[in-house]
Amino acid sequence: MPSGPSSLADLWEEHRRSPFPTRLREADVDGVDLVTLDAGVAGCVRTVLAGGRLGPDDTGLLRDAEAALGGLGTLDEQERAYVERLRTLAALTHAG
Repeated sequence: MPSGPSSLADLWEEHRRSPFPTRLREADVDGVDLVTLDAGVAGCVRTVLAGGRLGPDDTGLLRDAEAALGGLGTLDEQERAYVERLRTLAALTHAG
């Protein structure tokens, strides 16, 4: 897994440019609302990249996101890549 602020910024830029998988917009996957989860992680990433500090609620959101994203079932290749990148962003953001 990449580390450091430049790696977070690079991964964030890649994530921002990637289309959100269509099926993941339409329904929860294994009880996870990926649209909301993606938005929460994105807010935390933007805060850290802007030099801000995360609060306990943010850190909890990122840890919960990591766990939820790691336990998803059937995903196609594009969905899996998107979810794994989001999971890595969550890990880098709360570790940073």
